[in-house]
Amino acid sequence: MNAGANPRSLDDWQQRWTEGNTKWHEPNGNEMLWRHFDKIIKDTFPTKSANELKVLIPLCGKAHDIYYFYQRGLTVVGVEYAAQPIKEFFEENNLEAKQPNEIGVFTETTDSRLCIGQGDLFTFTGEPGHCRSLPVEKYDIIWDRGSFEALNLEDRPRYSKFISSLLSSDGVHLITVPEYSLEEYVGTPRVATKDDLVSVFDKMNVEYIDSRDGLAEGAYDSEKWKSRGLTSIFMKMYKMTHK
Repeated sequence: MNAGANPRSLDDWQQRWTEGNTKWHEPNGNEMLWRHFDKIIKDTFPTKSANELKVLIPLCGKAHDIYYFYQRGLTVVGVEYAAQPIKEFFEENNLEAKQPNEIGVFTETTDSRLCIGQGDLFTFTGEPGHCRSLPVEKYDIIWDRGSFEALNLEDRPRYSKFISSLLSSDGVHLITVPEYSLEEYVGTPRVATKDDLVSVFDKMNVEYIDSRDGLAEGAYDSEKWKSRGLTSIFMKMYKMTHK
């Protein structure tokens, strides 16, 4: 079966936020990320403190991970197409936002250490001087949970080139992707293997970090996968660095 079947538009995702149909939203952040985060950061940036690190979260929604990064002292930049989760993120975490700039693209905390841009990810740029210039040109960390897996297959090469251009030369791209049988389900989140990542991110080293059984007893999303007819699904985490 074709993994790229059932393509989704940006407005489809916005509609799901409007309807409250956001079963991909993790209630307590990503357990694999925080299980390994301290070691990965210590190994990758042995001489840097948290307040020197900058993280980009594409297609961020209102993920709890945004706030966890912020609490740890990092500078955090997210990008999200839908306006609703950005508003809800600031409200639910009791964060005071600056008045939006004249074009209303970015919402940021009063200390300017957390910023979320609203719009199509591919309309943003790391280059300064544009109305959609991201506040940071290069990032030490890219956290990709729910971004790559949500893309239509034809957008993967463009995404790889764009995201990799925003990662600093010594930075780390952390990504989670689902693995399941296309004989059982086709749709989002889109399946991706390590070989897929190696092929799409062909200028990156790809290292397996961890996995989570989506059907394990007590997993927050197990009923969702069962309702889609899946008998096996693993969420796998990888670390990618520039070659």
